[in-house]
Amino acid sequence: MEMLNDNHDLGINREALFQLEASRKWTLFLSIMGFVFIGIMLLTPLLFLRAFRVADLPVPFQAAIPMFSMVPLLILVVIYFFPFYYLLQFSRFSKAAMQKHDDAALAKALKYLKMHYQFMGVLVIIGAGIYLLAIIGIMIGGTIARAL
Repeated sequence: MEMLNDNHDLGINREALFQLEASRKWTLFLSIMGFVFIGIMLLTPLLFLRAFRVADLPVPFQAAIPMFSMVPLLILVVIYFFPFYYLLQFSRFSKAAMQKHDDAALAKALKYLKMHYQFMGVLVIIGAGIYLLAIIGIMIGGTIARAL
């Protein structure tokens, strides 16, 4: 990766400001929608609990099923929270940077945008690894099943 010299003054023209404002609005929208969906994800186990109380299940199962569904949902909520948080912070700081012509706020906004993409990149790498392991497992399982 190429390092930039500290003596560069990078100006932002009107077109760049227009693009930044459009990006800011979309990232604000996406982050708000993400937080809404996270809230829905948190409500889902409560709805399951209500549904299983209505069903004719034995009492231990009524509490166990929503509790077991809560663990993966909480893990997903934590994973989903950070990208949306980073987008919200990008939107917030880029708005402040444009309103006050503040280079420090713009740098902070771009830092949060970088953090968002880093987080998403790590998720993609982890997801690709899981898919690769699943494919290898299926191939090994198929070979073993064929041998029996």
